[in-house]
Amino acid sequence: MSININTEIQELNGLGLLEDLLKDKTSGDNIIWASELYSQFGPAYTKESQIRPELIAGTGIICTRFDRDNKDQSNRVKRHAEVFTPLWICNRMNNELDDDWFGRC
Repeated sequence: MSININTEIQELNGLGLLEDLLKDKTSGDNIIWASELYSQFGPAYTKESQIRPELIAGTGIICTRFDRDNKDQSNRVKRHAEVFTPLWICNRMNNELDDDWFGRC
């Protein structure tokens, strides 16, 4: 069974627990976004801004790390033509470079 993070956030908010979960126990303020990942949604979502329940509950903008990583990977591929190279290919490339460098070809 898949967990829908936004459903969980809604439920926690409905139970009045989300506010406490967003508190920084050291400062007493809410935790901050600490990333520009959500800044596209406006000034309340910049990396220095505090996360408030109304910014995330019912908005559907929060995603799991797995989903975010897949989205980020897709964006990196589009922006930089970045692709995944399997470890065995990297190893082979390094070995061939070593052989060439040390004259073992």
